[in-house]
Amino acid sequence: MRKFACVLAGVLLGAFLLAACSGGGSGSSDSEHPLTGVWYGVADDITDAGSYKTIRLTFDSNGAITKIEIDGAVTGNTAALNDESQRLYDYTDAAGDTLAVYADSGHEHIAIADSTAVVGVLEKGASALSTYSVQDAAGSYDGEGIALYGDFTLAGRADTRTAITGSSAPLAFSYEDGSGCKDSGTINAPDSSYGVFPGTFTNNSGPNCISGGDLRHYLTPDKAFAFTVGCTSLTDAAYPDDCALIAHSRD
Repeated sequence: MRKFACVLAGVLLGAFLLAACSGGGSGSSDSEHPLTGVWYGVADDITDAGSYKTIRLTFDSNGAITKIEIDGAVTGNTAALNDESQRLYDYTDAAGDTLAVYADSGHEHIAIADSTAVVGVLEKGASALSTYSVQDAAGSYDGEGIALYGDFTLAGRADTRTAITGSSAPLAFSYEDGSGCKDSGTINAPDSSYGVFPGTFTNNSGPNCISGGDLRHYLTPDKAFAFTVGCTSLTDAAYPDDCALIAHSRD
């Protein structure tokens, strides 16, 4: 995996902490922002194993985030749309923290990430997660790796191709992108309630590639879209500079 590094900030971290302490989408018209509606999925602090939570984001007709819910609890936080470029959206909340949102071509699924190492995937109009088995990860995926500057302008992107094969854990994982990086690895059985698949990978060839490490593969409720995060280690020290962030859809 190539180093698609991001410098992101913490819109979601406070929501995670609030949830820890406290224990259907709308359609859009031509005048509405393509993200308008309610989105539901899973979020994860990748440096804290097993910290998976449900997340619901509500976007208004201008694309602003007007409600963030973690494990069903309204956090009170909101975020204004700061910038957008080729389905990549940059948000800033009242505290000045920022969040990156990447949408698929149909604006049916999004991947999210911030600098506190909170990442996730959401589906528009979903209201519940699925039950997941290891075979749900198997298949071929096409997508993009996204590189961002610290001000959230687009630094670059590369086409990616991922294949996950097998019928039982561990599944075989292979990856390549337009820059020449080629990786192989394994995908293990998921948390069946959240659709988070842990694994490992090793780089086989290519320039400016991560040598290998740990990964997590996240599926949306409909299992049609995935966000794969691979890092030299799933720690604050490695994220995000030594991580690859890959958003991709099934073939």
